[in-house]
Order: sequence, then structure tokens, then C-alpha cells
Amino acid sequence: MYIVTTVTWVVISCLSSHVLSQTPLCDSRLRYGGVCVETSTACPSGTFSYVHFSNYIGCFGVNQKCCANNPQGAVKYPDGIVVTPPPTCGVGSMDPSSRILDGTLTGPCDWPFSVSLRSRLVPTNDLTYQGTTHVCAGTLISPTWVLTNSACVLSAGISAADAPGNAIVVAADYNITGIDIDPLTGRQQEQVINIKSAHLHPDYRFTTQFDLVPFEDTQAINSNAVALIKLAEPITGRCSGIACLPTEAEAANNCAAYDECVITGWGFVSESFETGVKDELMLGRVRLISAAACDFLTARLNLNSSRPIGTICQSPRETNTDSCLGDEGGAVLCSNGFNWVVRAILPFNMCLNGRYNLYVTSASNYLNWIQTTMAQVDAATTG
Repeated sequence: MYIVTTVTWVVISCLSSHVLSQTPLCDSRLRYGGVCVETSTACPSGTFSYVHFSNYIGCFGVNQKCCANNPQGAVKYPDGIVVTPPPTCGVGSMDPSSRILDGTLTGPCDWPFSVSLRSRLVPTNDLTYQGTTHVCAGTLISPTWVLTNSACVLSAGISAADAPGNAIVVAADYNITGIDIDPLTGRQQEQVINIKSAHLHPDYRFTTQFDLVPFEDTQAINSNAVALIKLAEPITGRCSGIACLPTEAEAANNCAAYDECVITGWGFVSESFETGVKDELMLGRVRLISAAACDFLTARLNLNSSRPIGTICQSPRETNTDSCLGDEGGAVLCSNGFNWVVRAILPFNMCLNGRYNLYVTSASNYLNWIQTTMAQVDAATTG
């Protein structure tokens, strides 16, 4: 499984005469502004010693601390330490490591936003877990909404209109070949959820599963390749959660690169397809590259086609890390220091036989459509 995920860390830039070096805008730390001072020195008026996670480093000096403004919602303790409470979205494993293709396993419940989109094995099968097979991945962005690739909706559901009758979504899935048992409750961990409706971006070129064949035109298949799935019921259980969408400020951030991003999925772990799909959820580390840098790479690599509409570039942080068949629709998740944010959607691909899947659909480019569609459908459902 090659997966492409984006993890974005937001930056705390500590600037003063005490600073050893200025933290770049796109570095992997929180951006609240502040100053680096010696640990024995009191923080300037209006700022507090700031810590975040056990591995957070506010300043580069061993004997320095970062003094920053109190972030909204943070708690200041008597000793002056400020800690921000956990968010309501994007809470997952905070140890991005290994890879998907030839990758390392995640643990159950580590990535509660990842869902499996399943389709019938044969047309006569019941629409159940046992009667379906994994086709694509998706990401929970609300208790009743899944973000995925448009081609995934067509591959699993035949068309957007037919998806409710042909596909299901499984939340809290870990091993996609059998039922997982929650060790804390002794009950089934997965939640099998019917699809209420599916929505393709209006500028997506294809409308049915049959339009996707043949698969040679990956530029067209992956242009405007963003889709939403409305669930028939909300997610429940301790192993299900939602990832955060980018804020407007995050969406507008045009960093040249985001170094700390992850991808997860159940796709093939070998580009030769000899080892098959991995049963358990896998994790890989990637970096995202801006649109401008992506265009430069496209020209430099002499790629035959232009960059698909709405995409940016990703590259592996480790050898052989990439998305493969079965990983499509999953997210590139980036951390903003507090939570995991969906920054991109994995492309429809065939592993490319040794060439990395360079292009991923930018979630920021479609943020308005995502939010508007969800609001309109929810209003029509409850109205």
C-alpha cells in the first residue's frame, strides 16, 4: 500500500535577541509568536512558557524555553505552563512513522478517521460486511460525512445516484478481511453504515463506473477528483472520530512544502501486486509540495501530461512510500500541532510501477464546495 497523506505542522516562531535562529513559516511548530529565553529567565509580560506534546520543542537551544501568548482555549497552570486542551477533531496517533508500501502496521483505533468503502463481491450479494469487499478508503470529516476520491464513488457505487444501493462505509475498521473485536468491550469494533447519498464535484468529468474504463487517462480521472458521501447514520464508538478540514488560514498558507504528513490505507503493499492487499491499516510518511513547486517538478521530470486540475504534489519521506491500488480516496493528513488536518486526497492509480504517484487532490482547493455541499444537504435533510 502506497498512501499519500499530508500532515501539516503549524509554527511557533520565537523572535527576539535571545533567538538562536528564526523558525521558518512552514516549519513543524506552532505559530503563535513568541520569544526564546533562557529557562532561568522569566517570560516577558503577557506571555507564558508554552509546551505542547511530550516531543514539542519551542526553541532550538537546550536551555531555552519559548514564551508565547496564551492560545485561545488554553489553560494556564500556577507554575506558568500553558497547555491547550485536546481538539474535537483530528485526534489520532501522533507518531507518524514507517511507510505503507512495504510499510509498518498501525494499531487498532490509532487513526479513527479512516474508513473503508466497500462494494458487493457479486451483484446478487447482500449489502453486508461479509457480502462486500474493500474498494477504496475515505476520511470522516463529520459524524455523517466522508471525504473521498470521485473515482472511488464510481468504482464502488457504479454512479453517485446508485451508490446507496451498491456500497457501504465501514468505520473503525482495522482488519478488512474480518470482524475486529474491541478488547475493552468484547463487541464488534466496526460500524457498518449505509450510504444516504453521494456527491461528485460538478466539474468531475466522469459520471459512471463504465466511463472510467480504460484507466490510461489518469490526468482526467484525477482532475477535480473530490467527492462526499453522506452517511445514513452518524458514527459511534470509541474507535471512530473525525479529521479536521483546513481552516481558511491554513488553506491560504502557500508553504513551499509540508514535511510532516502521513497517509494510511489498506492497498497493495507491492507494485507487482504479488503480495496482495494488506489486511490491516498501514501508515506511511510523505511531504506535500506547493502548486508552484509541483509545476516545476512536472516540467523537470518531463512528465507526459500536465498536472491534474486541483492537485498538488506529494513525495515520500522514506524509500518506497507511496499509495497503491486500494489506497485511493484516503487522506494526506497533516498536523497543525494540535490535530490532524486533511490536506489532500489520494489519487486513483495503479501503483505506477516504480514511479511515485506525484499528484494528490488538494482539499484546500475545494474547501468551499465541501462545506457548501454538506450544509445544503444537511439543511435539505432536516428541513
